[in-house]
Amino acid sequence: MYSAFRLALLLFVVIIPLTLSAQTNFPLMTAKERTLLSFQFQHPFFKSGTTDFTLLSGTYDLTLVAPVNRTLSIVGTLPYAAYATSSKFYSESASALANISIGVNKSFESGTSMLTGKVFLPTAPSDGANASAALYGLFHHYYDLEQYLPEALGIQTRYYFQKNFNGLLLGGVIGGTALIPTGNGFEEVEVLARYGVSGGYESKDFRAVIEFVGIGIVTEGDGIFSEGNTQHFITLGGQWTGGSVAKPRINVHIPLGDEISDIYGSALTLGCDFVFP
Repeated sequence: MYSAFRLALLLFVVIIPLTLSAQTNFPLMTAKERTLLSFQFQHPFFKSGTTDFTLLSGTYDLTLVAPVNRTLSIVGTLPYAAYATSSKFYSESASALANISIGVNKSFESGTSMLTGKVFLPTAPSDGANASAALYGLFHHYYDLEQYLPEALGIQTRYYFQKNFNGLLLGGVIGGTALIPTGNGFEEVEVLARYGVSGGYESKDFRAVIEFVGIGIVTEGDGIFSEGNTQHFITLGGQWTGGSVAKPRINVHIPLGDEISDIYGSALTLGCDFVFP
């Protein structure tokens, strides 16, 4: 059972995220009465001398943002993971739909901040032939592990902030996630805290961003993560924002912690936001 302090901490981190000036990759997911469809593919470069993953191995995320009014929108994501490997001794492939999410985005009239809330349904497989695909996505999508962790219902909130000073971008994000067990994988609720800061440059048609992202484990006990564990990432990204409909983007994610960087050295993300009337 959680003590009163831990319950208060859960509410503080997950339900009431701080309005700190922090963000990562401030999304183009503000409503403004326009529908947005976003596609993203991420391919990791694993540190393995015996197994080769094909170039199409990775995670595929499709996100729809449907406006309710100028400041409120409904958002949903279909995450999909797939891989194919080959080595001297065997070949293997697997694919799986991961944890579907649905939530709301609340942007503010100033256009500099946005509050999001999402629920991640436990739709990722935990056993069977394709369960390894979800774990494959989890390894290189650790900063968004709610999407690929099996047997867990995720409740996430994030507060984004970004300010444009005549083309210079400064901002960040802070928030948290509660992971509620739905199977036999772990027994206690886990609480994750997220934080990050970013800087960049934005012109009329292009935006470049460098960001520092962190994820930490708030809760104690024998959960799925070790107590006090934190992981950090650096992201370099750019997006063409001048298109009236299509806005392609590219990001490179680099893990900084030994636990993650021992698995893969970097991950390349290709995506595009499609904005409709």
